[in-house]
Amino acid sequence: MTDVPHQRLDVSGPVSQVGITSGPSPTPSPGLTPPPSPPGGGGSGDDTPSPTPSPSPNPSPTPRPEWEVDPDLWVDPNWLRHRASDCDQVAEALARLIGPAADAAKALGWSAKGWDFASSIDEMQGRWEDINQLIRDRLHRGADNFRVCADAYDDLETTNAAYFRG
Repeated sequence: MTDVPHQRLDVSGPVSQVGITSGPSPTPSPGLTPPPSPPGGGGSGDDTPSPTPSPSPNPSPTPRPEWEVDPDLWVDPNWLRHRASDCDQVAEALARLIGPAADAAKALGWSAKGWDFASSIDEMQGRWEDINQLIRDRLHRGADNFRVCADAYDDLETTNAAYFRG
């Protein structure tokens, strides 16, 4: 058995000087020595470092997220209506996929004649259309909910304004 020299990753210097060294462990680099003693504090040659103060028993509070700072609730009806429009656009894009998917299923069925899975292509196509329809229905329902919420907020604002006007 041959004696393989131990390799060691030297990370004691700046990042640009990190490298692998061979042989016995080097002596500690200047970056790993204890910090110098504080001014006016015991230049008597005592090399024991002073104890590090413990962290404060009460950690500083972490800042609260923006949405938790202001207790007021506000709604932007235009933003809600834009999200409704986004839902409708995605549903329309999904609906446009039905034709190309049917064409792809036909091409797959034609090219896979004789394969075991060819008989299940129609079933897979039907399941995909059902899932597509389910997702579109949910998107339309979400869009309707966004619109209802925006309209209700507008109605509430109108009612409150009329109340305060007298």
